[in-house]
Amino acid sequence: LVKRGPALMERINNVVGPALLVIATILLILLGYRIGWDRIWTGRVPASGWMFPDRRLALISAIELGMGASLGSWPFVAGFTRLVKSRAHVVTPSMLGVPMIGGGYGVAVAALVANALPSTDPVMWFLDLGGTWWGGIAALAVLIGNVAVIGLLIYFVAVAVQQIAWVRRRSWSVAVAVLLVPSAISAFYADIVLSSVLGVCNYQSLLYVAITGVTLVNYVVVLRGDLDLRSVFARHGQGAYAGWHGWNIGGVVSVI
Repeated sequence: LVKRGPALMERINNVVGPALLVIATILLILLGYRIGWDRIWTGRVPASGWMFPDRRLALISAIELGMGASLGSWPFVAGFTRLVKSRAHVVTPSMLGVPMIGGGYGVAVAALVANALPSTDPVMWFLDLGGTWWGGIAALAVLIGNVAVIGLLIYFVAVAVQQIAWVRRRSWSVAVAVLLVPSAISAFYADIVLSSVLGVCNYQSLLYVAITGVTLVNYVVVLRGDLDLRSVFARHGQGAYAGWHGWNIGGVVSVI
């Protein structure tokens, strides 16, 4: 999937994306029908399921987790902008698709379901609300959708690491295979991966807040919105943005 490039993944996502929105809507309707709309909006998670006993600490942690997850999509959206054909399609589709429809509606439905049902396993949500057959089909569709998303992430990373000379000298298939190794290993240690989600998101929040700030200041203040496009797409070590042996020392120091 990754080896074939974004064209194949685009065709898959043209089907999977709308299907996931339909599944989220059906899930919300079933939740309201089975549990009741009043309980959805007014229900509370039992104290035993709270992450922190202090409400303020829980709120702050939720905000940090949201920032980490949202800012973690920074390179993901940047990868999308490389694939669009028109400048008019850079901002609006990304804003509608990532934070509003995907990160907004999808996450809101998941939060309501998690608050209403006792299980923390999303697969059990589908089975509880849709039964064995329809719930299993919905869970499979979500799984396929996640495979396409993971494929896009691996593709963007494989493109980014082409800046490393050792990787650039290897074939595209080798680069993709090497990047798939950590994901393949992590699949056998799902409990460890899931228990580390909060820590990873907090790390992303710290890292990408700094990167986002440095990028904005560099573009708005230092460059005054003027980019040398030839240098942006220049070969490694060439152009106005080559830095020192490919390193932007000022940017690294600012992020640290």
